[in-house]
Amino acid sequence: INAEYMGTLKMDGGVYQPPAVVASGELNDLAKLTHLNADVLQKELQARYNKDVIYTFVSDILVAVNPFKKLPIYGKDAMELYKNKQRDDLPPHVYAISDAAYHNLFKMKRNQCVVISGESGAGKTESAKLVMNHILDLCEAVDGSNLEQQIVEVSPLLEAFGNAKTVMNNNSSRFGKYTRLLFDAQGSVMGVQLSEYLLEKARVMEQHEGERNFHVFYYIFAHEDRAKYYLEDGAKYNILGGAAWPDNADMYKGLMDAMRVVGFGPDEQDMFFRVLATCIHLGNVEFEGDETAAVKEGAALANAAALLEVPAERLTEALLGINTITRGEKMRRLYSAAQAYDCRDALAKTLYASLFGWIVNSMNEMLAPELHQKRLAGGRPGRAQAAAPAFEIGVLDIFGFENFATNSFEQVCINLAHEQLQFFFNRHTFSIELEAYVAEGVDVTKVTFRDNEPLLKIFLEKPIGLLALLDEECMFPKATDTTMVEKFNQHFKECPDYVILQKSRGHPAFAIKHFAATVEYNGTH
Repeated sequence: INAEYMGTLKMDGGVYQPPAVVASGELNDLAKLTHLNADVLQKELQARYNKDVIYTFVSDILVAVNPFKKLPIYGKDAMELYKNKQRDDLPPHVYAISDAAYHNLFKMKRNQCVVISGESGAGKTESAKLVMNHILDLCEAVDGSNLEQQIVEVSPLLEAFGNAKTVMNNNSSRFGKYTRLLFDAQGSVMGVQLSEYLLEKARVMEQHEGERNFHVFYYIFAHEDRAKYYLEDGAKYNILGGAAWPDNADMYKGLMDAMRVVGFGPDEQDMFFRVLATCIHLGNVEFEGDETAAVKEGAALANAAALLEVPAERLTEALLGINTITRGEKMRRLYSAAQAYDCRDALAKTLYASLFGWIVNSMNEMLAPELHQKRLAGGRPGRAQAAAPAFEIGVLDIFGFENFATNSFEQVCINLAHEQLQFFFNRHTFSIELEAYVAEGVDVTKVTFRDNEPLLKIFLEKPIGLLALLDEECMFPKATDTTMVEKFNQHFKECPDYVILQKSRGHPAFAIKHFAATVEYNGTH
């Protein structure tokens, strides 16, 4: 019930005042509280958190509060405890969600989806792994294959290439991942398909103060033959943003084990490390000159060229200018030093993004249901079943909502994704429920919630949405960061969710009133 509505109820000729609520932390489902608002919700969650009770239901939603320490509530025994139980039979737990998702496949005869959302550092990645591991435990294979173990090892492999330390989280996902677990009619897993999006490839060449590059760039320095990739001490390389952690050798070993289990052989592993080392060396390529750039002396460019198996002269040519053909005539335009640095960074970021995409696509091929069926048939296609998967469970592990001291285009994309997810929640939690109430004749005129569709239009509407205007501004040769923000201000000054900021900050900036917080975006990033 809306708090404003409660304040207008009359009782004995006076205004009804709900009694003061003392948070007990004993209630497993806060939707059962007589009076529920944001303040009560927070106090109840705090009371439970103080008792190391980190899970709480609010109707069908499980709220998890990161304890930042290990709790003895996971593992095989806990999985077995929550197997095929009703939600109210046991205390709230992430295993209750995964168990319900699996068994609802057969009760409801419908595909299921687990959506994991929250701010950066809330524990989404760990929750996603717990959900996946429990579901795979529920459907243990009877064919003797190691498919389940292969799927389990997908997460640490992708974490190595897609996670990094930020100022808020030592293991922050810098990409979005949607995992589809595919099952046959009996509930046995047949394979997995992965979708990745919005990899923060800008991190490859530059990180904010106090942050680090993707984990795998440090693991390579524990390689037993790193000299093969022309690598010396990690402190010599510009893109690393700090030394390796003390457990770097253990993390490297875990990555190699995951690669082998998933199915990447020595040749693929060598290719991975070649691309990583190329990016590291490109970060040490420097330029000099004013109007036209030249490569400074050093071994970095030669090392990168050797790893890419191209002549150093060709790589130098590509970094220092661009060749075009106009009316059959070949022309070459030379870069300034600043343009050469941009070209170098673009090459490294594209190499890494291509590697990451190739890894995901390769895992989709290796763990596809069709290939699994051929394995079961002993390599004889005539014995392989042609049946398609009967069910699937999707697990969405999205990067957290972010609000840093300096917010860049990456934060725009991340927070926009969360706004779209919030719109989904609003639609399914409020709009559809209210429609059902109206159909039943229930008066819901006082039940309100914030509809963020107008905010989404600021970003997505065409032709004058923020992203469309950004694309347009990028096409103008004389456009600058300042002209871009000025254009935003001109078009969105009447929008209540858009905030025009003073120029006294020293850089062009604007702010957006997101559902979670007001975030200031730096126009120069």
